[in-house]
Parts: sequence; C-alpha cells; structure tokens
Amino acid sequence: MMTLWYDRKGDVLELLFEDAPSVLDEVDEDVFVRCSADGRVIGLMIFDVSKHDKDTLNLPFAVAVKAA
Repeated sequence: MMTLWYDRKGDVLELLFEDAPSVLDEVDEDVFVRCSADGRVIGLMIFDVSKHDKDTLNLPFAVAVKAA
C-alpha cells in the first residue's frame, strides 16, 4: 500500500507506505519522516511544499519504482 496525499490549502504533501501508529521526526526544514514504533520509516511529510525548489529538496531516502 502506498498513499500520496496533498492538501492544497495547507500546502502539505504526505506519502505513506504503511498505515500504522507513528510519530513524526523532522529531518530537514519542513521535511519529516513518519516512523513506526519499531523505528521503521513508513512515511514522509513535507510542509510548505510549494516553496521548496524540487531540484534542491533534500529527502531522507531514495524511492525506486519497479515495474510489475
């Protein structure tokens, strides 16, 4: 399961890999990772996403897409 959600009014982007209880940890300005109770990264949240330059936005991990 992967869920991508964008709130235009709040300018927040969230990507979830798993729906589980979690906490947010800030890893860069306006960039948070969502971690499960056992420390796994299960999501990502970016606040004020439209103000970030997409070429310099520093995400805490790379995402690879594999074709089925």
